[in-house]
Amino acid sequence: MIAATACDAPFVEDTDDDERLEAPISPDDDPRLATGGNGPNSLRRQRWRRLTPEQRTAVLLSTLPPEVRGAPDLDWEALPQYLGFYVAFGVAGSRSDRATWALAAAILAANGFDSAAYQAYLKRAAAIVDELRARFALASARDMTWERWLAFGRDAAAMQRLEKSLTTYYSLVNRHMRDYYQHLDPARRVELERWFLPEMPGIGLPSMAG
Repeated sequence: MIAATACDAPFVEDTDDDERLEAPISPDDDPRLATGGNGPNSLRRQRWRRLTPEQRTAVLLSTLPPEVRGAPDLDWEALPQYLGFYVAFGVAGSRSDRATWALAAAILAANGFDSAAYQAYLKRAAAIVDELRARFALASARDMTWERWLAFGRDAAAMQRLEKSLTTYYSLVNRHMRDYYQHLDPARRVELERWFLPEMPGIGLPSMAG
């Protein structure tokens, strides 16, 4: 996936007085203002590593809409350092659904997910979203329908090629994200629903439910 640059990674304006966004960061230390790529020795990564946990949280949350920043029972500071960078500038940084992947990462953290496996796990799940959007010309993954899922499942070659990613997507969406969603109160569900990925049916897609 193409890494976002300072020019193509828009940030959300703070309009809700969220104190977590108020950690002071000098322009010389702000990774959002860094030029170049996101490689291991890039200026953006160097700046990110120099930040305190509070400053990293402020940078990450500045990329998200207020509804996601305020999602209950999620500890954004609990995200591993590398994952915060990956969400802000990597898997989510180059996508229109940045907030969805940030929400997914925070839900995994709340569920005690193995921190060493985050990046590969999210990357595999994102591969399914990319496949669906390209295959069905979807403006959003939430435009996926039951009929489209079944058509997708009939493509045996795709099922074999994407088997590991499909299993990961099912685990993330139908288990971790579903469990979090079901514990939200009705008002919160309405606020956050558009940031959740569509659940995958098991019928007709046997490799997905493994």
